[in-house]
Amino acid sequence: MPKFLALDKVDRKLLNLLQKDNQIPTRTLAEKVHISQPTCLRRIRDLREAGVISADVALVDPFALGYGMLAFLEVSLINQSDEHMQEFEARMAKETEVMQCYFVSGEYDYFLVVHVIDMDAYYQFVRK
Repeated sequence: MPKFLALDKVDRKLLNLLQKDNQIPTRTLAEKVHISQPTCLRRIRDLREAGVISADVALVDPFALGYGMLAFLEVSLINQSDEHMQEFEARMAKETEVMQCYFVSGEYDYFLVVHVIDMDAYYQFVRK
């Protein structure tokens, strides 16, 4: 059974604030959770080392780049062999329109979140 890190109320507040804005100054963060700045830095470092905070990323707004249409696609593969599924996943990873690709159970094999410029771009994407 996997071992989970026990988080206290302060750690949870820190994580909540960092998820909303990971650029928030440490001093401000410490003030918001009522701890000292060195304690705040140590807690964040510990959360990183434990793998609770796994990355610092920039979220790009696709609409600001002209991708005006968000589409959700359900995909069924004709052949569900490991080889075909790996091939499909590798191909989706290369498609710039695909923001997320989930392997799911049920009627469909995959669920895709796709950003495209417009309906024409959507039709071109699904026909690839």
